[in-house]
Amino acid sequence: EYSKFQFTEEQKDRFKSLILEIATFVKPVEKIDAVKNDMDDNIVLEAAFAGKVNYIVTGDPDLLELKEFRGIKIVKAKEFLDLRG
Repeated sequence: EYSKFQFTEEQKDRFKSLILEIATFVKPVEKIDAVKNDMDDNIVLEAAFAGKVNYIVTGDPDLLELKEFRGIKIVKAKEFLDLRG
């Protein structure tokens, strides 16, 4: 959803292009039911686990409440930048 960022159409297209340049597409192989409040959050966990990532960077409160899932740290953007900094 771009509305909260107030992107122009050009900025949306550029953002999509940048993401596609660095993205790795994964196909989740396991159904996860760790977040009860928002089932869509489980899709994020499924993709992260399938992709063998180290971090999920999010502002989603339900995911942040987990703090970690199967060794994947779940952090806000600022925390992630502080870790990398």
